[in-house]
Amino acid sequence: MEKYRSVIRIGNSTFSVSLPKDWVNSNNIQRGQQLIVNENPDGSLSIHSKSRRKKTMARVDADLEPEMVLRNVIGAYVSGAHTIEIQGTHAAEVSERARSRLSGIEIEDESSDGLSLQIFESTDEIDISRIFNRLYSISSGMMALARSGLEAGTDVSAEISRRDDEVDRLYLLFLRKMNGPGAGTGSILDVLAAKLIERIADNIEILGKSRADAQSKKALLSFSLTAAKGYRMAFEAFIRRKCGEADFRFVQEYLDGLRAEKNVKSSQDANLITSMHSLEKIGEYSEDLLEICIDQYRTAEISEPESPVLKKK
Repeated sequence: MEKYRSVIRIGNSTFSVSLPKDWVNSNNIQRGQQLIVNENPDGSLSIHSKSRRKKTMARVDADLEPEMVLRNVIGAYVSGAHTIEIQGTHAAEVSERARSRLSGIEIEDESSDGLSLQIFESTDEIDISRIFNRLYSISSGMMALARSGLEAGTDVSAEISRRDDEVDRLYLLFLRKMNGPGAGTGSILDVLAAKLIERIADNIEILGKSRADAQSKKALLSFSLTAAKGYRMAFEAFIRRKCGEADFRFVQEYLDGLRAEKNVKSSQDANLITSMHSLEKIGEYSEDLLEICIDQYRTAEISEPESPVLKKK
């Protein structure tokens, strides 16, 4: 049943709306308690109390291959488990690897046949937009570092790999947040966008290992500069939830030029082709980010003629 409330101005820039008494009582809202407010794609707001979810525990068999055990631990972390018990041969090895890749995780208890990992970091206070900005900041910094290493002929692969590990850690934290309270109605598109950024970072890591002669270096530097610009345009469009035909055209022209050059160089050094392939994937994932921007328009039920969809040739 719809209920109407008047907007009250408090001070110079703060506005307030009272809450229905029956909703306050049924949700046991107390004075001073923090509530979660989500802005939906259609402009409406969703308000709910902070979740007091029951803490969950997951058990992982560590007698499997270490890589499989690690995947199971990561799966339990992403699904929102607060405690992960690891029992078996590879418990100690996997726990150390998990602690280096996951946020807020520590060994709580240890025995001869296994151990217990406790996740101490709460996702309730994590701001999704800050994770996105951090993901972009690190990955765009990786691109700048890759370009400087290529230009100077220095090995920057170790530092780029370290930053890529940080992107992976933030991505997993993001997924854990998406399984928590207050994920919002746009979470599916957000997950897709976060995965695209994670894949862009992976390809920048490949680019950071590039070695090329003077002529090839010049081409790679030029294309990487354009790739970085297209990536920035796509990310900003995603954050603004506003993009246009010019954004798509820029990325598409970049990809057309890169693919033409790639065909010319196809018989040359394999390392050069690998670098050009990574640049191509960065462009394609940037284009996908722009497509998500269009999907955000559709989710908000904006009519098709108003959506800045690139006209098909």
